[in-house]
Amino acid sequence: MSNLLKDSYDTTYISLLSNSLQSSLNTHDIDNKFCIEAFISSVFSNGWQDKTLKERMSHIATIIKKFLPYSYTKCIIILKDAFNNINQRELYLQNMVFANFVSIYGIESKNYYISMDALECFTINSSSEFGVREFMLKYPNQTLKQMKKWTQSKNEHIRRLASEGSRIRLPWGVHLKDIENNPRAILEILEILERLKADNSKYVAKSVANSLNDISKQHPQMIIDIAKKWLKTNNKNTNWIIKHALRSLLKQGRKQALQMLGFKTRDDIAITKLCIKKNIKLNSDLNFSFQIYSKTSDPLGKIRVEYMMYFKRANNKTNKKVFFISQNNYKQNTITINKKYSFKPISTRAYHKGIHRVSIIINGKELASKEFMLI
Repeated sequence: MSNLLKDSYDTTYISLLSNSLQSSLNTHDIDNKFCIEAFISSVFSNGWQDKTLKERMSHIATIIKKFLPYSYTKCIIILKDAFNNINQRELYLQNMVFANFVSIYGIESKNYYISMDALECFTINSSSEFGVREFMLKYPNQTLKQMKKWTQSKNEHIRRLASEGSRIRLPWGVHLKDIENNPRAILEILEILERLKADNSKYVAKSVANSLNDISKQHPQMIIDIAKKWLKTNNKNTNWIIKHALRSLLKQGRKQALQMLGFKTRDDIAITKLCIKKNIKLNSDLNFSFQIYSKTSDPLGKIRVEYMMYFKRANNKTNKKVFFISQNNYKQNTITINKKYSFKPISTRAYHKGIHRVSIIINGKELASKEFMLI
């Protein structure tokens, strides 16, 4: 059985979709020659196997339009009914094709409000975060205003559309570079997030934190200032968001972010017994261990523990990446930590033989390191 996300668009789902479209057409008593068998056949044609996930979504949307040769307004009426017929959380990913239809065929200004209403519908138990992306690019000011309205919704999926749809670096989505480089537009996004800073839904809270983390990569001081302001509310939901929103700044070792969360520079703590093999084979695990101890024999207290890998690149330069281990308020004066890192090649990182290094970081400060050879 395939584990590829794109294969979730299988015959079972396409059959369900086609039956739902047929049912919607019947409900609205629309005279048509819709043929379920022809629809399914059309979907699984034109190099289907070679298409990526997003290409499959777009392909299905174009087939839907081909089999619904009506005005955009009428198509949306049909699609809303069809969506509601199969609106199940289990079909979260597959049902994103409805929002994809909107982003392709509803982008004209005359269809703007119909499209916003459709995206609001299609995000429930699914997501319109990618569908709304095209509108953010073409109508940024208008769409940001719409998102502010969505923050007031009683439905967590619609509120999340406001925070997730406005993310400047949405994974798999188009990078909103023009907005990212426009401080005024960033302030508009921050106003959206401000309205959701105490949201009771963890689904929304994670999205707010991720959006803030995105912004911190280009505007770190903005997010530090926001975090300081929000912490004064002393709200548990807000505090959770801040903790997760600052993760990139914490990994960068920014003192303001660390100190805000109680991780002060510590001169009374040291690392000993950093154990690591000298030679590590590609496709194997790097196992290492170390001990953190208090020089004064007092409890370690509140510390954040990370490690940094210094990867050798193909051009013999070094690429650094920080990995989180733990953070806690330790009552012991000594703790031992065991960790492993896999050197199995992955699509996002290639490994090269030669000298690498691992270092241990406590509250943003490197306290010990050792080299090893990747062979």
